[in-house]
Amino acid sequence: MGSSKLIPIVLASLICLALTLPSQAQNSPQDYVNAHNAARKQVGVGPIAWDAKLASYALSYAHKRAGDCDMIHSGGPYGENLAWGSWDMSGIEAVKLWVDEKPFYNYNSNTCAPGKMCGHYTQVVWRNSLRVGCGKGLPLSDQPPAEWGFWRRGIADERNCSSEKYADVNWDELGFSMTKTDFMYVMKCSIGENFDEGSITPYGNIQLSPCSTLVNYGQGLFEGLKAYRKEDGKIQLFRPDQNALRMKAGAERLCMPSPSIGKFVDAVKQTVLANKRWVPPMGKGSLYVRPLLMGMGAALGLGPSPEYMFLVFASPVGDYYNKGRKPMNLLVEDKHRRASPGGTGGIKTVANYSPVLSAQARAKAQGFSDVLFLDAAMGKYVEEVSACNIFAVKGDVISTPQITCGTILPGITRKSIIEIALALGYKVEERLVPVEELLDADEVFCTGTAVVVTPVGSVTHQGKRVEYKEQGETVCHKLYETLTGIQTGRIEDKMGWMVDVI
Repeated sequence: MGSSKLIPIVLASLICLALTLPSQAQNSPQDYVNAHNAARKQVGVGPIAWDAKLASYALSYAHKRAGDCDMIHSGGPYGENLAWGSWDMSGIEAVKLWVDEKPFYNYNSNTCAPGKMCGHYTQVVWRNSLRVGCGKGLPLSDQPPAEWGFWRRGIADERNCSSEKYADVNWDELGFSMTKTDFMYVMKCSIGENFDEGSITPYGNIQLSPCSTLVNYGQGLFEGLKAYRKEDGKIQLFRPDQNALRMKAGAERLCMPSPSIGKFVDAVKQTVLANKRWVPPMGKGSLYVRPLLMGMGAALGLGPSPEYMFLVFASPVGDYYNKGRKPMNLLVEDKHRRASPGGTGGIKTVANYSPVLSAQARAKAQGFSDVLFLDAAMGKYVEEVSACNIFAVKGDVISTPQITCGTILPGITRKSIIEIALALGYKVEERLVPVEELLDADEVFCTGTAVVVTPVGSVTHQGKRVEYKEQGETVCHKLYETLTGIQTGRIEDKMGWMVDVI
């Protein structure tokens, strides 16, 4: 038997600390969180996350009530559900008591059947809830009549918590570096299976076999996308379905299973929602989201991994290169090539990026921002900068290297800029672009999730430095303002690119 009582939710968004409860079966924090999130998912609301401070508070009060078996609410600053049983009740059983009220609740009319209780269930699925903690107490009597469990659930939500709306970050000083946030999303599957269910978990290290295919053979992919906070507080993602499609293409090339587009987007949404206090205010940056697909299982011989992990983490970021989007100064790399025809240059494999580091380091040592790579076959056509696509402007014509040879990453920002440019009336050409033509351009700019749309101030090739227009009403500036206007809500999203998180 069991019962529970309820008081209204009050507030607070808190930082996730080390977990404080023991990890017995069905009593672990993740078991408790999963039980809540299963009920929440059924009605289409976002996940709730564990909070150790709430758990500590709940545990203290549960022990207090276990001494007198009195079902009295604490009267503290948090909302709470209470449950007791004449057995050693698990956390999952406690949540079940509350969720069992669901049949009596009409979600459309927000009403409860006459004579029934629904308030505990509605607290479990409350849309604005962010954090949860629980505590279990056992009777203090030397001779308890039976095994007995008393569970107290503390919940924190986003209402009236303006002081905790944002993380403690100096948003004006954001660069493009990792800032540890609260949570990440993890989903696993074995070879021959499909990714099914994942969960939000506290951000932290993962276990990896030294014989994993990721470490030994580079069987891994990553993506990058951003979440933006709009003026009205709404948080949106920019074209996450395109990242999902690109990951699926890369996974096929590397013989890996990949999440469906729906599961990919849902995982990204959950990650952003769990870390919403890290989404910068409008105009101060964005939340960079990094999905990873990794071969985690051991394989000494060359072959696909027996196990895979899909993981999503996030970090608030500002400008990639310099504060204020200062123009990039590029050095054309004459010795090394980034990719070759028939290779993996067109997918976002982890193995594509470390080979550019030595050339990039040499360029930066000479004062350049980055390196511009040429094609491997002829050594005369422009391909990519280390981690972004490149465009040249001559008159009203915008040119960019074609991606049909598979040596250039099909950037999502690249694709978006092409669509915007066409809508604005520019002529866009995707073709082979000789380096000499780049040197003769009116403007040059780069695009990417990290760099957005960044002007190039100069390109140096074989000792010759060419500088480009960067003042006044440039094409680059117009494209940048249009793209970021759509992303932040300043310009109507007629393209249908933005996807709501909340």
